[in-house]
Formats: sequence, structure tokens, C-alpha cells
Amino acid sequence: MKATPRIIRLSFIIAILLAGIGIQRSIQTPVHASDPHSPNEHPFYQGGSEWVYVCGTDCTNRALDVLVGYDFDTTDHTAYAPQVLANEWHWLSQAQALWAGAVAIHTFAWRDIGGCGAIQDWHALYPGGPEYRVENSWSQRYWLDPYEQTGQNAISSAHRDAVDDTLLVRVLRSDWDYACAKYFANCGNPTANSSLEPATLISIPDPVDSNNAIGTHQPGMSQNATHAWELTGYPGAAPWDYRQMLTHYYAHIRLSGADPDYRWVWLDVTPDIRFHGTYSEDYYGPLAHTPTTMLTGIVYDVQMHVQNTGNATWNHGGSNPVRLSYHWYDSSGQNVVTWDGLRTDLGQDMGPTDDVSLNAKVLAPLQPGAYVLKWDMVKEGATWFSQQQSWPTQSVAVPVVAAPGRAYLPLANKGY
Repeated sequence: MKATPRIIRLSFIIAILLAGIGIQRSIQTPVHASDPHSPNEHPFYQGGSEWVYVCGTDCTNRALDVLVGYDFDTTDHTAYAPQVLANEWHWLSQAQALWAGAVAIHTFAWRDIGGCGAIQDWHALYPGGPEYRVENSWSQRYWLDPYEQTGQNAISSAHRDAVDDTLLVRVLRSDWDYACAKYFANCGNPTANSSLEPATLISIPDPVDSNNAIGTHQPGMSQNATHAWELTGYPGAAPWDYRQMLTHYYAHIRLSGADPDYRWVWLDVTPDIRFHGTYSEDYYGPLAHTPTTMLTGIVYDVQMHVQNTGNATWNHGGSNPVRLSYHWYDSSGQNVVTWDGLRTDLGQDMGPTDDVSLNAKVLAPLQPGAYVLKWDMVKEGATWFSQQQSWPTQSVAVPVVAAPGRAYLPLANKGY
């Protein structure tokens, strides 16, 4: 009896579905070996190299892994980034260090210029179909199959939160392309030049690491030092935020959420070791030299080590010089008491990445009380740096006590 066209069509559809089920099962079967990919997947990767298999929560979606190498989602790296963050950032890292790391990881995952970045190639699952990223298998090496996670760090909610909180932030070159956001300069002062991108990965002072246990200077951001810069809980602690970390380690960059020209950091660090890094390096947290208590109406000298992390030169002279100054706030840090502080000249023009040590002047308030002193940079006649996308100030709580023999009048707020 002849098969009718309808039966033929139905048989053909069933055969396709069964074949699809078989293919999907073969794709999703975990392979526990140094090369987790089956031979027919090799064209999507570097031939003959050490394979990398980084997946999300269960490693079962092998079809996507074939396409993008790390079982990314196709836009936001929400599977890949937490894995790298958990395995490359110091376990003590808190929010600001993890944010800095997440931004660098996102950026590196999109970069494919001049031998730097995670993208190896682009491929389609089928001819004419949409193309997806294939990641360079030498960029990170983690075997995180659900059945084989030996030696790998667990992803915490802090890692996932850091990724989610920074999805829209990127490190960009001056031409708006993705910067070479490497991250392995765990030792060395300063960070080394890199031939991969000498305009971005250039030598800049990094005093948070006192000894070079590895024996080499590496380009890129120091994972351990990001935690050093965020440290609190000791006298004079003056932590950085993640934008300061990124602009310190990646020179001449554009950074989402930061004006390219009005950026600065303080490079003063504690004299005592705050923690030991991955390779037994000694790390020192950022420090404010502001006196812990002041007398009313007295001018104090304060040591400051300032770095220009923006893309514009700070002019020492002329009509719009850049100077170090400060503001006084009440104890909440929200209400201005005195906006215009004394000025401290830089003594020299400062180009991007330049740093200078200053003997800054600060006048204590005339009225006793609890205050917050906020050190800030100002471009005279133009703007305060803190007014440009809320660039951080060095904020220090300072009790001000009555100087002997002084009379006190109510202070009027001053600001603009």
C-alpha cells in the first residue's frame, strides 16, 4: 500500500523532531576531560589549544556554549562575569573592588583589538543565522561543570550584585572603542607599560603594594589592590570608589558615569600593612593625613599626594588654574557649612597620570562642633570636580573644639 503525501510529511516531521532531540541531548551531555568540547565543536574554538569552559548555574545549555564559549547570555555577560570575578578577585573584596572588577571584566569581554580582549571570533549556529561571540580560550581558564568544580571559587550574591550594578558601565578608549582592560597587575610600583595598548596601559604610581613578590611588573588593574583602595576601619581611612580605581589603573580612558577631564585620586597610604595579597604581597590602605581633631580658627598643614586621573592637563597658572581646596559640612556630611576653602597651588602643570605631593592648608571652622571635611579639586572660574557627575571627595570626620580665649558667633552658610 502506497504512503499518502500526508503520511510522508508527518513521518518527515517526526524524523526531524527525533533527530533534534538526539542532537540536543548530545550537545547537553557533560564531557569531563581537559577538553570539555566534542570534536565537532572544535571549529568554533582555537585548534589545538587548552580549552576553557565557563558556564552559568548548571552548564546544561551546551548549544549556547558552542556559540559563545562561556555560556554567556549574548549581551550582558551575566553568566561569565561572576565566574571571573569569583575566581580572580581577592576573597576579602567588598562592593567597590568588585564593581571595579565587574566593569573591567565586562569591557575585556567585548574587546577584540590588537591581541587584547576575550573575543576570538564570531560564528553563526547555522548558515545565514545570527552571529554570536566565540571567546578566546586563553583569556580565563575555569572548569566549572556542576559535577567538577574542584579548586574553583563559589559565586556569591556579592559577585552577582556587582555584575548587575555595573552592567551599563564600560572602560572606553578616547576613540570610544573598548579599552584593553586587563587585570593582573598584582605586584609592582608603578604599573608597567604594555605594547598591547601603550596609550591606556601606561606606567602610573601604585603605592598600595610595598613589595614585588612575583618579580615582574604587569600591565592592567591590580585585583588585590582594588580591595586595598576600598579599605576602611582604621584611623585616617580614606577609601576610593570604583571609578577612582579604574581611572587610576587605565589611563586616558572614558568611563561611563565620570567626566573625562575632572578626575583625581589621593595616593597617600597607611604605614602599616592592611592585608596580604594572593602572592604574599603586602598591601596598605588609602590614608587621609587630616588631623583627627582641630581647634577652632586654626590653619593646619596637611600632607596630600594627588594624582590627575583625568584626560586634561591641570594648569598651574593662567586664568583658570586647578588647585586643591575643600568644603566643610555638618556631621551628617549633607549640609554645607563653608563651601569655599583655602586654596593650595599645585606648583606645576600636571598632565594625565601625573602626581604631586602637596602641603595643603585648611582653616578649621570658627564654631566648635562635629564636622565633615571634604577635600576637593577646583578649576578656578569653571567648576569643582565634585560637581562633575559627583566625582568623589576625600571626606574626613573632624571634631572641632574651642581654642582657648576665643569668642564664637553663629556662622552663615556659604555656597554656590
